Amino acid sequence: MGKNQFGEEIRLFMKEFLIVTIFTFLISVFVCLNVQAQIELKTKTQITIGETLLIQSKSLNEEREIRVFLPRNYANSNKKYPVIYTLDGEGTGSVTANTAEFMTSYSAIPQMPEVIVVAVVNANRNRDMPIPEGYGKAGEGKFLNFLADELIPAIEKKYRTEPLRILLGHSQGGLFAHYAMTARPEVFQWFLSIDAPLGGFAAVKPLLEKVKTIVKTPNYQGRLVSIENLYGWRNEWQSLKDSAPKSFYAEQFVIKDETHETMAYKGIYEGLKRLFHDYAPNIIKDTKVIQTLPMFEERYKTISAAYGYPVEIPQQLLLN
Repeated sequence: MGKNQFGEEIRLFMKEFLIVTIFTFLISVFVCLNVQAQIELKTKTQITIGETLLIQSKSLNEEREIRVFLPRNYANSNKKYPVIYTLDGEGTGSVTANTAEFMTSYSAIPQMPEVIVVAVVNANRNRDMPIPEGYGKAGEGKFLNFLADELIPAIEKKYRTEPLRILLGHSQGGLFAHYAMTARPEVFQWFLSIDAPLGGFAAVKPLLEKVKTIVKTPNYQGRLVSIENLYGWRNEWQSLKDSAPKSFYAEQFVIKDETHETMAYKGIYEGLKRLFHDYAPNIIKDTKVIQTLPMFEERYKTISAAYGYPVEIPQQLLLN
């Protein structure tokens, strides 16, 4: 065989080999793409974080949107739950629900009990929750009647609730929370006010005095947490503390690294942490104390009296 013939056969062989290699590569790519195209994500369970309700209000003569966020295990239990009513609900509702979920399930020991969150979506904010100069001239009374006489009965009929009701409001919502505390003190037991326009506003000075009068009631067991930045009670706070009985819990907390608008997110967490400051023992801090079942039973007996319903010892606490 001559060298030219041998070389030609080599070139033909290499050409065929190259063609086969490229063809095989293309087939492999096609097969891989086809397999990937056939991969499907299967839905295991739906994540449902809440539901929207519509309620026709006679007090307000309008239909109102309400968003309800239930605890994760609500459908699989017979438990009853405290209820947090959030004003400006389109913004505060999901934040409050997420905060409660974090505080009840993320850490080894829950920092608060599971709650139902009822978010009241705005229709006419300045009418329902006026600026300081607007009280007595707008519709705050009708809005409170809507909450007390229409919304709360509907919620307590539809869902399993405990008698502990908490009202949460930011800015004008926080101001309205103070109004509700004085106008119909039986409706809500605890209040979380976030940067409410209070101290320094002459128009609401009488409202602050009414709050002081309310908490002077012997054995008043309400709770008020004021998270502040631009507004709040400011220097008026100490006079509130001085006039309150020991059974009333009040705490003021200042957030310095946020604005009036951006502080709401952090304020909800800081506020709930303080409202439920006594719920979980600090077993890390109290390492020198031997925790016993009788101690827990006595602790949650005291908490039950403060919360107004039988509070169970968290199972996670017993396990730890």
